Amino acid sequence: MGFPPEVIASMRNHPVVGDFYRERLDAADRGELPNYYRRRLLDYKTDYSDELPLEDVRPIIKRRDPQLTRKTQYKCQDHFLWAVCLTLRGALGDGVIEDEELRQDIEGFIGSNPHFEREDPLPQKQALMDRVNGMLNRTIAYLTPTEPITSPTNT
Repeated sequence: MGFPPEVIASMRNHPVVGDFYRERLDAADRGELPNYYRRRLLDYKTDYSDELPLEDVRPIIKRRDPQLTRKTQYKCQDHFLWAVCLTLRGALGDGVIEDEELRQDIEGFIGSNPHFEREDPLPQKQALMDRVNGMLNRTIAYLTPTEPITSPTNT
């Protein structure tokens, strides 16, 4: 990871460092970064809707749940694309993607600055959605072990 153990310990215990990053640090300590990134990308794939509303999704979210107790998440929201790109960049930086063709495809995807514009025609939005889902599917498949993962509870 590049940091001395005392720096990592300090980062892990610092109040500004969130659980998200602590989870990544713990996965690195256990040698489980591929599984960490696979789980993170699976969450992005399954927890966000592929729906492409014709209107801005922020008012839709508030109308469906005025108290915002449960927020529908859409893949067409910019924060989703930022999160996917940052996660993919992290996987590259941590060296968990060793396949050169996939590395280049991920770098090309990130470098294309993918984003949705409300004004874009539906076919253009759908093409980007297909591209995002394709990148998620390929990367998840690459990070999925071919043998079952064992844990202390099923060994």
